[in-house]
Amino acid sequence: MSNDPCNRSAHAPHLFLRAGTSPGHDYAFDTPLGNALTMYMIQPTFLIGLALNTSLVATFIYARRKLLTIRLDRIVFALLVVCIIWSGSNLRKYVHRLIRPEDAGTGYTGFVNTFNLILVFGINLLLAVERFFVFRNTDPRSSRPYFAIVIVIMLLQVIISLWMFISSTSDNGVVPDKPLQSLVWTITVALSFAGQNLAITILYWRTYKSATQDLIKSANDEVNTARLLVRRKVLIYCMLMASMLILLYLPTVIWHVIKSLSLEVTTNNTVVVVVDRVVTEVLALDVLVTPGLVLYFNTDARRELLYVLRLRKRECVRVSEGMEA
Repeated sequence: MSNDPCNRSAHAPHLFLRAGTSPGHDYAFDTPLGNALTMYMIQPTFLIGLALNTSLVATFIYARRKLLTIRLDRIVFALLVVCIIWSGSNLRKYVHRLIRPEDAGTGYTGFVNTFNLILVFGINLLLAVERFFVFRNTDPRSSRPYFAIVIVIMLLQVIISLWMFISSTSDNGVVPDKPLQSLVWTITVALSFAGQNLAITILYWRTYKSATQDLIKSANDEVNTARLLVRRKVLIYCMLMASMLILLYLPTVIWHVIKSLSLEVTTNNTVVVVVDRVVTEVLALDVLVTPGLVLYFNTDARRELLYVLRLRKRECVRVSEGMEA
């Protein structure tokens, strides 16, 4: 009998986890369609995200005296760095698997991807905490213990992830292959996603409510009203980033929970591959949405990026003219 994965899938039972298949099995490489969707849909997203986020991070560093002066900007900068790590890690994984699909998965990519998930959830929670205390005009030193609590939670999640991926390989670069580690991964990610996003929602709801009340109280003070409107615009920007986090990550969390539970489905392997790739693409869009929101709302970052790009263009023209001469 042929060892072609496509032939095996044609005779497989209608299960997410077929006999002999690990929880971290990568459906993307079971069919030519999965390979095509990976190469022509997901890889370009990560490639564009890598270029865009790298350009933005370079711009923030170049104009750090203007763009990295407040805590909010530094938290956003950290999110952009996470997008770079995430894009680069996934590009490395997909290129490696497309070149050598017979290689067994390792825990490296799985840890990096889970580490990125922890950072994305945690940094967005830090952003919500930061806005909450800013609108309450709390002294920065008084709010430090709350930031420390979030960071400690993130560190605990990182330690658990290290154990999972040191003790297990990961064929799909996301979920550990061994059943125990896969179960721990599912529980950790589900609780992290639900708990941290619930906290983010509550914090932003209370912050927005407070901002609205402040605007009503300062209705007769034009100067103060203008200042509060600017602060509320920044708040809406942060709320949009959190909303995108939920919308883009929820399908992935649900999908991996379903696969980890090994539920039966009335579908064939090709449909599972397509769903898996579409869910992955929705998640990958975060590396474009995050810098897109930063550029849309942060006028200084947009202006500085255009300035840096113009400088780069002039430098290339000078080099070209020098070579021709």
